[in-house]
Amino acid sequence: MALTTTYVRARFLAFAQQRWIADQHAAQDTNKFSALFAGHPAHLQFETDGAWRLSYLGFRSERIFHPADAQCAAPAFMRDVLARMAALIEGAPRRSATGGHA
Repeated sequence: MALTTTYVRARFLAFAQQRWIADQHAAQDTNKFSALFAGHPAHLQFETDGAWRLSYLGFRSERIFHPADAQCAAPAFMRDVLARMAALIEGAPRRSATGGHA
């Protein structure tokens, strides 16, 4: 099946992906950052337990103690979230990440 994007999704995909910026809604707060991954917002936030956590599409990472480590771990975390969501879809044969091509 051919895929196309909606106008709104195309606009999100036009923005820089995987670039962390301070959250604009947190004005002076340097403890929260956002980035787009696959056109969806991801967040990196310092929490009251003294650790940083990534969140994406309703999933949250384990504790990470340095923001630089969290940013390095982010791509793998986002891929894991997308894979977990794909696994929730029933009724279709599973395809490899390469679409069946080696």
